[in-house]
Amino acid sequence: MSIKYNEKNYPYIDLGRGYIIYLQDDDYTDQRWIVKAEQELNETPENKTRSLEQLRELLRDENKLTVPLDDEKFLLKFLRPLAYDVQKAFDCIRHTFAMKRTYGKDYYEGRIKPSHIRHIYDSGMVNFLPLRDDDGCGICVTQLGRKYLGAGFGSQAAAACNLH
Repeated sequence: MSIKYNEKNYPYIDLGRGYIIYLQDDDYTDQRWIVKAEQELNETPENKTRSLEQLRELLRDENKLTVPLDDEKFLLKFLRPLAYDVQKAFDCIRHTFAMKRTYGKDYYEGRIKPSHIRHIYDSGMVNFLPLRDDDGCGICVTQLGRKYLGAGFGSQAAAACNLH
């Protein structure tokens, strides 16, 4: 199992037997998803516009960051997961760029290279279920306990995990 890219350059994981998990950044237009975003994230057109402008204002005042202020999709990648909490999104952007500065361009170039994380999938610690949940979300299963211990991390981890 490894990350590949389709003709639109979207990353995906081919699980075999016709099951594929896509990591898409298309806008959602189905009314079901629009209502869900409004209920769970407070994503209304007004809140989205207001939050984007407030985030842009905070970023303009931050001289150490060079952020694509006109790239709405980029900014929404930080606002949506944080339910449009502008301060938290701003802090997350600052942290992301600090990591990029500290660890170099490989840390954040808009996508993860398969070679960077192949060992995670090869170890069997992370797997994706072939079907999505009722909300259409991909389901990722992590198995850290015994696999982590099997990697030679000692009995203290076993005691901490209560896996004797």
